[in-house]
This record gives sequence, structure tokens and C-alpha cells, in this order.
Amino acid sequence: MTEHTVNRDNKPAATESPCTTEAPTTANPRYSLCSAVARHARFEKASFHTPGHKGRQDSLFQDAFLSAAADLTELPGLDDLSSPTGVLADIERRATALWGSDHSFISVNGASAALTAAILAAASACSPTAGRTCKYALMPRNAHRSAINALCLARLQPLWYEPDFDQDWGIWGPASNQSLQQALETALAGDLDIALCLVVSPTYAGAVSDIKTIVGLTKNHGIPLIVDEAHGGHLLPASESFKLSAIACGADAVAHSWHKTLPALTQTGMLHLPAGSLLNPASVRSSLNMVTSTSPSYLLLASMAQTLNLLESPKGTGLLKSFYSLSAGFRRQAAAIKTVEIYDTKYSTNPSHVLLSAGSGEEHSQAHNLYEFLQDRGIFAEATMGKGVLFMLGLGSSEADVELTINTIKDFVTACELNEKGENFVNSAPAGNAQTFAKRQPSFEPILPPHQAMSMPHETIPASEALGRIAAQCLAPCPPGIPILIPGQKITEEVLELVSDKVLVVVAN
Repeated sequence: MTEHTVNRDNKPAATESPCTTEAPTTANPRYSLCSAVARHARFEKASFHTPGHKGRQDSLFQDAFLSAAADLTELPGLDDLSSPTGVLADIERRATALWGSDHSFISVNGASAALTAAILAAASACSPTAGRTCKYALMPRNAHRSAINALCLARLQPLWYEPDFDQDWGIWGPASNQSLQQALETALAGDLDIALCLVVSPTYAGAVSDIKTIVGLTKNHGIPLIVDEAHGGHLLPASESFKLSAIACGADAVAHSWHKTLPALTQTGMLHLPAGSLLNPASVRSSLNMVTSTSPSYLLLASMAQTLNLLESPKGTGLLKSFYSLSAGFRRQAAAIKTVEIYDTKYSTNPSHVLLSAGSGEEHSQAHNLYEFLQDRGIFAEATMGKGVLFMLGLGSSEADVELTINTIKDFVTACELNEKGENFVNSAPAGNAQTFAKRQPSFEPILPPHQAMSMPHETIPASEALGRIAAQCLAPCPPGIPILIPGQKITEEVLELVSDKVLVVVAN
């Protein structure tokens, strides 16, 4: 059997697509969650989405642990995640050594909890009992929705700055040092106490920011720099891209996801405090405990231990090297296809992310068409973004995945050419809210601080009646989880153009 007729496990691939518009019901087990997961696993031939193990954990890890027998709780000898001193503390110590941080903290709720804990810790460092009161946070317009939730919990008001926006691709790019500096100077001129500055690097599309320059800017004012590096867990000292990492550049806190590109199970992550961090480790631990279950999954924790075993081994070093080589080969082969364009940025681009457009015709609908063309053939990309399709590689990616995908993109380009001649190919209109990220999202128009809007009485109204009202919810279509609506924001016509929801939650009159 060839790769075209087998799935990721080298078993016969299902011929029926798992994608269906029919709603699952208990009366129809064909569309239950369990059957849907099983059907997808049988149909998928190549994964270019999270998680990073790409469904190949057996070949990545030596020891089996995914069983009910390993689904344990905090028993004697298994340590306590809220205050680890044993085997879980060992995971954190090893991660500290591997990434070169001063302190590392396990998260079993991904980078979201890690990011939330860092923001809460930064806010607590400038409480009245600490001698100063901070009410503000410098936030990028492309912040993840978890950061907005964290601001509500920390009772901080966002001061927005805009990253670079790539008009051609229709997506947010790296942090704009000029925009950030201007926002900082404006805040300081207004005598506003700033608790933290947040940067997203790499972005969901793969743009890496000049963190070293930004660190120099924030450190001069004693403002902790928190970097949402969820998509950069592979930026290890052993890798050729470590110089791009926020840890190497001296940020104060760095949130990693371990399932984006690394082979740990979904929902694993870590928060690192690099050397010289302005955040207090005890405060970070306390904040992380506030947003973590008291019953952490030992399947997740075991997968983190297995990931460390892999990364510390010669096999892991080889996988990391081949991962970078695979990404470079994917880019090179894709760029050689006519009509294909590869996204890149002026500073640097995350090697795990390949965002490309292909085919002639209306750009944003072609992204949707390419995504569906691949999907129908068992190749699942991460998402459509602006005019492109995002492919995410991980340590579980293989040369066979890339070969199959490159050949399928060539088939798509040929199909587009036939379509221009009126043969064999039908353009499908983008479904749902596919155009949401094909245009620049409007700037926020805050009326109330987010935490205040969240604590006030709410009501749910039709979206058609929401113009001019104050939002009481965070609305951030995922992926990529960038808000188009946040609590306390005035709902404008620009916002409503991007909203697909039929009802919205607003502050009650």
C-alpha cells in the first residue's frame, strides 16, 4: 500500500470523509463523539495541525502509558502539583535545565493557564501591599482570548498597541516596536502605572518579534515583559532557532504550549521565568494554583515526562534537527510550485509554521478551497488565515506527510487552471465566518474596564439589536482566538460585520 491509501498508522485509510454537517445525537451513534474521533483517525493521512505528535506517539515514545491504569490521582509517591517536591518537581527541574530558564512551572491547562498565571503574578507585584498600585497592562491587538480573561481576573485595564498588520495576507504580524514604544510613552506621560507588557511571539501565523529590543524597552521602566510563546516550545538551546526565543532574549515570563509542536498530549504547557525575571516565583506558583484543577491528569503529566525523556535523548536531538530540515524542505518545494506564495516576515518566521496561498482567483475564497481540497484527500491543515492556509509541523511530522501534501497542492493548482477553462473544478463559497480574518479587525472602543463590564448585570439580545451596546463577553473565534469583541467594548457596525453569532451578551440597561 502507498501513502495515498494508508493513514498515519500505516493502516488502510477510510474513504469516507469524517466531516459532516449533520448534528450528532445520542439516537444516532454514527455521529457520536467517539465514533467521530475514530472516523477521523481512520481517514486522516497527514496531520498539519496540533498536536505535534501527529498521532504517532507510539513511534516517538518507548514506554506505553496511555491506559486507564495510568489515569491516577495524587497518590503517595506521585507528588502534589500544587506544591511539588518529588517526581513532578523533577519534571520542572529538568525543563529548567533544558530550556535554560531559572524557574519552570507545569501547566495542565496549556499555555492559557501559564499566561493567566503570569499576568496574575505581575498584577499582584504592584498591589497596595507591595507599595504601588497598577491598573493597566500594555496589550497587543492580537492577544489571545485567555489574556483577556486574565485581565478580568487581575482587574487590569488594557492599553492597546497594534502589531504590524500585513495588508496583503490580511493577518497580524510581529510586534511593532514603534507602536509599543509610543503606547508606553503615552501611558507614562499620563502617569499611568503599568503592571506588565504582553507580546505574542511567534504569532499564530508564525511571525517572530524582535524580543531582545522590546526587553530593553520594558526593563528600562521596570515593567515585566510576558511573552505568549505558545507556538515556540521547540525553540530549545539545542535548536538552530534558540536565539529567537523569548527565554534567550531575557523576557520576564514565557508561556509555552507543549502540544503545539512537541509530542506531549493536548492541554500540556509550561511557564518559564528566565534569569533576571521581575516576577516572584512563589507568586507565580500561587497564581498558577488559582487556575489549575486540584485533580490534574496524570496521563497529561506522564506525557510531559515522556517528552522530556525524548528531548534529552540522542533520538530527540535527531528529531529536532530533522524537524527543522523538514520545514525548510516543505517551504522550498512549495515555493517551487507556480502560483504558490509563502508567508514570511521582516524579522523572522517560526520554522514550525508554513502559511501559503495557492491557485489563481479570488484570494480569500481560494484559501478556503485549498483547505477543503486537502481535507477531502485526508490532509488536514491547521486553519485558513487571511488569504492563506496554515500548515503546522511538529516532531511527529514525516517526509511522507510533506511529499503527499506537496503533490496534492500541485493537483490543486492544476485544478484551478482547469477551472479557469471551465473544466472539472467548482469554486465553493467560504462557509460560515471564513472571512473573519481576511480583513483588519477594528480597534477596540472601550467604554468600561473589562472586569467591570463582566461584574455588571448582563442580558442576551439578538445581534441585530446590539449596535451601540456595551459588550459583556469576549468573542474570539478559534482558531486563532484573537478577540473581535471584549467586555466593556462598544459594539460598532465594524464589529457586527465580523460577528457570526445570532445573539450577544451585553451589559444590561
